[in-house]
Amino acid sequence: MSHQKSKLYYSLTLLSVIVVATGCEDKVSQKDIDSQQQNVTQAQDKLDALQERQKVEDGMAAQLKEMNEKIVNLQDQANNAEGDQEIELRGELAKLETKCKQAEERLLELRAASGDKWAQLKIKAEQEWKDVSESVQQKVKEWNDDRKDSGESKDSGESKDESDK
Repeated sequence: MSHQKSKLYYSLTLLSVIVVATGCEDKVSQKDIDSQQQNVTQAQDKLDALQERQKVEDGMAAQLKEMNEKIVNLQDQANNAEGDQEIELRGELAKLETKCKQAEERLLELRAASGDKWAQLKIKAEQEWKDVSESVQQKVKEWNDDRKDSGESKDSGESKDESDK
């Protein structure tokens, strides 16, 4: 990606030099000036698009890293759980890991795509990211709530299913 940025900066610089150099002649037409301005504008638009793309992809990569860290934390907690709670948590973790893997694959597709295909994949990826993020957050919250409830009142008689109603 930085190689593309370098090429665009080089193009912008070259166009600027051309505009200045042609501006030194008395025979520069308005058409030439407009053409050069259009080239500079197009190059700037490409640079802006590349920067936006990089920002989106970097943001998704950071979110994926954060979600994976939360899953590792939940795995550590599952190692300390017992019985049905451990089985349930491990099942949920398997689902979350699958969702994260799919999100990671979507990010790789997004990085490989270009043009309109990138824009289409971005929309799908953002929706998947939202789903994965919400799933991970919900499981972390549920797990922390369950731990809190079991620590405060072990004999409350209320099961997890009853508290969700």
